[in-house]
Amino acid sequence: MKLTDALTHLLITVLLSLCYALSFEAVKTLSNPVQALLGLANPQASLLFFPHGVRVVAAYLFGWRSVAYLFPVKLCYATWVFPEAELAAQAVTALTAQIGCVLAFVCMAKLGIIARDWTCAMMPWKSLLICGCAAAAFNALFVFLLSNYSSFATAKHFLGDIAGLASVMVIFMAGFRAWRLRA
Repeated sequence: MKLTDALTHLLITVLLSLCYALSFEAVKTLSNPVQALLGLANPQASLLFFPHGVRVVAAYLFGWRSVAYLFPVKLCYATWVFPEAELAAQAVTALTAQIGCVLAFVCMAKLGIIARDWTCAMMPWKSLLICGCAAAAFNALFVFLLSNYSSFATAKHFLGDIAGLASVMVIFMAGFRAWRLRA
């Protein structure tokens, strides 16, 4: 691997890590307090989980490489969320959600819903949302199978992932529209 390739991968890792960290901090500072105010506090799931939007966009842009790109920051947050868990369990937690995101894109491509080589094709926002919902389903399945969460807590994971993805997409679309109007 050339030095420029290594630097490119490092830059992508840093930028995705920043996006993931900012989205996770937004959950802690915005979503969780509102959830607690409404009497819906739950340490197992956030009803508006912004990082799912980052995971989905990363899977769309980088495919299987997104698993490696997001692993360091996801491991960092997994150790924060589950400090009592062993490192191996935290690593599995860090890997499964992103693997689920990529699997969702692979399945949607196999079903013909999106292009076979989705990382090189423009994707309508509706297709991205469908893939994100499928990714939320994979994530909920992995959470249910790998943890001792109830089916109710798993359903909250699923709904929080979808709501977070929709929020991130609305923010991005509004930002891009404002950028276009400004130019």
